[in-house]
Amino acid sequence: MVTFISNGWGGRTSDKHIVEKSGLLDNLLPGDILMADRGFKISDDVAFYQAKLVIPDFKWNGL
Repeated sequence: MVTFISNGWGGRTSDKHIVEKSGLLDNLLPGDILMADRGFKISDDVAFYQAKLVIPDFKWNGL
């Protein structure tokens, strides 16, 4: 389920910067679970809101 869509950002903008400036974190409630791709260095930011960051394992299938 998609619950948040931010404005567009330039290609060189870091994932962390986008998350911090997009307003996404302001919508988190204690106990929320946020799923992100690996490389998002936002676990401390998410934990501040008493939410949990889940980063699924990356599996390469060789295709």
